[in-house]
Amino acid sequence: MKSIMMSFIRWKTKGYVLISSSSMLFNQIQNSDQAPPPCPPGPPQLAIIRNLHVLGGSGTLPHRSLQSLSKRYSPIMSLQLGNVPTVVVSSPEAAELFLKTHDTVFANRPKFETALRLWSTGRTGETASKLASFGALRKREIGAMVESLKEAAMAREIVDVSERVGEVLRNMACKMVLGRNKDRRFDLKGYMSVSVAFILADYVPWLRLFDLQDQPIHPHDGHAHIIDKRSNKGIVFDMIIGSSETSKLVRHPRVMENLQNELKNVVGINKMVEENDLAKLCYLDTVVKETLRLHPVVPLLAPHESMEAIVIEGYYMKKKSRVIINAWAIGRHPKVWSENAEVFYPERFMNDNVDFKGQDFPLIPFGSGRTSCPGMVMGLTIVKLVLAQLLYCFHWGLPYGIDPDELDMNEKSGLSMPRARHLLVIQWWQV
Repeated sequence: MKSIMMSFIRWKTKGYVLISSSSMLFNQIQNSDQAPPPCPPGPPQLAIIRNLHVLGGSGTLPHRSLQSLSKRYSPIMSLQLGNVPTVVVSSPEAAELFLKTHDTVFANRPKFETALRLWSTGRTGETASKLASFGALRKREIGAMVESLKEAAMAREIVDVSERVGEVLRNMACKMVLGRNKDRRFDLKGYMSVSVAFILADYVPWLRLFDLQDQPIHPHDGHAHIIDKRSNKGIVFDMIIGSSETSKLVRHPRVMENLQNELKNVVGINKMVEENDLAKLCYLDTVVKETLRLHPVVPLLAPHESMEAIVIEGYYMKKKSRVIINAWAIGRHPKVWSENAEVFYPERFMNDNVDFKGQDFPLIPFGSGRTSCPGMVMGLTIVKLVLAQLLYCFHWGLPYGIDPDELDMNEKSGLSMPRARHLLVIQWWQV
C-alpha cells in the first residue's frame, strides 16, 4: 500500500512539472509571435555614418533639416547617428513626454569627446547672490557702450551693432568668469567656435584616434578648467540674442516705436534704464519672448540620454538612446502658434501666460526642469538691460537706403544661431 502511495505522489509531482513546463513553453511560443514595439520612424540609413548625413545636408543647417524630416516622418523621429541611436523631438507634446512625464529616465547627459580646456585662475561657477553683485559692473559696461555709440551718432557714423553689443557682453562675461575684462589665455570668440565644432568621434568611436581637438593646449598650466557645451550657454548666449533682437526691431519699426514709448512712460525723461525698471517693462518682456521663440538660444537643446530602455507613445527606445529636442522647430510649430508662426509679432504674448522657464513646452529655449540652462537668469537680465538702454537712448535705422524687408537675416552654424552677416545701422541720439 505504501509503495502504491509513493508511486502516486511521484506521478502527481511529475504531472505538475509537465503541466508547468508545457505552460511556460506555450507562453514563450505565444510571445515570440508578438513583434516588439517598433522604433520611431525615420529616414533610411547609409553604411558606417548611418544618418549623420541628414544633419545639414545640401548646406542646410541641422535644425532646419531635422524640422523638415520631422514633418515627413514624425514629431518623435528616430535617427542612427553613427553608433548612437538618437531620437529627435519636434513638438511641444512630445517634448513634455521626454522632459516632464519621463524626465527621470532622460535625466542623463551623454559624454562627449569634446571638452574645451580654459586656462585661467577664474571662477568655475557663480551663485545667484554673486551674480547680483555684478550689477555695478553691468551698469558701468553698458554706460561705456552708450557713450561710445553716442559719439558715433554725433559723427553720423555707420555702426556694426553686432560687434559693439558683442564686445560689451564679452567684457562682462570675462569679468564675471575671470575677474578681469580681457585675458590673453581666454579667447571667447575662438572658444565658441572650437567648442561647437562637430566631433565625428562622438558618433563613430574608433575615429577618436584621429581627433586632436581635445588635446591640452598648455598641458603644464596648473589652472585648467573644463567647460562643456551645456555650460557655454550660460556664459555667451546673451551675445547672440542681444544682436538678434536689435535686428528684429530694425526690421519692424512699429514694434520699436511701441517699445520706445513704453520706456519713456516707465523710465521717464533724461534718465538711464535701471535694473529695477525691468519688471515694469511688459512690452519689453513680450519682445524678448518673441525673439527667443523664433531664435532660441540653442536651436537643438543639449542632448539627453536614456538611463534605461523605455516605450513612449508605442515607440521603443534603447538604453543610452540620445534625445535631441528641436527647440527651433517647436517655436515655429503651426498647431501652437497658428498660421503666422513665422511672423515676428510680440503682441501674441500680451494676454498669454506662456513663459520660457521650462514649464510651458511650446516655448523652451532654455530647456526644462533639472537640466535647464543654468545661465538663464543672468542672461535675461543682461539682454533686457542692454536692449532697453539702446532703445531708450537711440533711434535706429538702416544705412544706404536699405529696405528693412531686404535685411539679410540668414543664420550661420555655431553655438547658437548668429546672423551670417553683422548688422550695420545708423542711430540718432534721443535723450
